[in-house]
Amino acid sequence: MTFDRVKLFDLLRKSFAAKAGFNAVQVSVVAAVLDEWEKRGLTDVRWLAYMLATAWGECAWKPIAEIGKGKGKKYGVPVKGHVYYGRGLVQLTHHYNYVIMAKRLNLPLDVNPDLALNVPVAVQILFEGMVNGLFAQDKTGPHSLLRYFNERADDPRGARRIINGTDKRDAFARWHGIILKALQATQRKAVPAAKTVEFDAPAPKQDPATPPESAATGQPQGEAGGGQAGKAIAGGVSGGIAAGGAIAAGVDWKLVGMIAGCAVALVAIIWLVSKIRRQQ
Repeated sequence: MTFDRVKLFDLLRKSFAAKAGFNAVQVSVVAAVLDEWEKRGLTDVRWLAYMLATAWGECAWKPIAEIGKGKGKKYGVPVKGHVYYGRGLVQLTHHYNYVIMAKRLNLPLDVNPDLALNVPVAVQILFEGMVNGLFAQDKTGPHSLLRYFNERADDPRGARRIINGTDKRDAFARWHGIILKALQATQRKAVPAAKTVEFDAPAPKQDPATPPESAATGQPQGEAGGGQAGKAIAGGVSGGIAAGGAIAAGVDWKLVGMIAGCAVALVAIIWLVSKIRRQQ
């Protein structure tokens, strides 16, 4: 599933950044999210809309560090020399979440949490956490995009639990609706492959004034009677000449006598046919 990105960026700019602008960093982040979406082959556009809404509400489409860096919060206490405050597009917090993502992405996020500020890493964290429900779970199970957007459910308010309980869930649901409309308006339609239709070539039209051609030679067929005989004789002579050429090219010389006899017979036949025609 792909989108007309020029039109999409224009709609997002008008909806979210008319006053603040829509800078190169924001464009690169949204483009990276779209790239990852296409790479993974996901199809429910509501998921994409909610991921973009989350990234907008958390950090305005810029992977940033949490203001205050967790001061006064449980995750603001150093663990093994690092403070695991919010970073990236979803504001990943807590040491255990960094450990989970480190294993998931095979990156040392647990010992270098600032990696979450890199756009490619931030996008991977966004997808892995929200698609697979890695950020939050309870006795009812993990909170994932599939849980809130499926064939029976369409719950952008409840989907806030994927990240942060019910915090500002109405605002995130509203942003989701705006982005969803923009995505639907710019979604490219799949074009079916063109079918190749084969036609039999029509038979060439035959000129009524032209005798039909022989299938073997492509020459007009001769008339009955003497015309046919004459052509048969001519063919015999031609055959004799061709045979003579073949002999000269190295055919067994024992055939020479036989060919000479045939030639004499052909001459006699030609003389006889000519005589009959003069008598008619």
